Amino acid sequence: LTRLLARSWRIHLDGALPTAPCIVVMWHGEMLPVLATFGPLHSIVLVSPSQDGRILQQLLRDWGHTIVEGSSSRGGKEALEQLVALAPENIILIT
Repeated sequence: LTRLLARSWRIHLDGALPTAPCIVVMWHGEMLPVLATFGPLHSIVLVSPSQDGRILQQLLRDWGHTIVEGSSSRGGKEALEQLVALAPENIILIT
């Protein structure tokens, strides 16, 4: 269902998708279109370890993303350490 929804979106980019390592920051309300757009780039996504976050994790894996799990209240320090280690060679997506 989410793939069908994603195909209905009209996304306009000013420029091209990044190919070099970078950090992309988005608002929660813009999350799904951004994550769908970046899926083919096999980006790294920071996702909450909450129950809602676990649902999102499965969707993101289906779209080709790698997950780093953490939030400000649970596992944040470890997640930050993972993101710092992965950042030099990856596209990182966070809200």
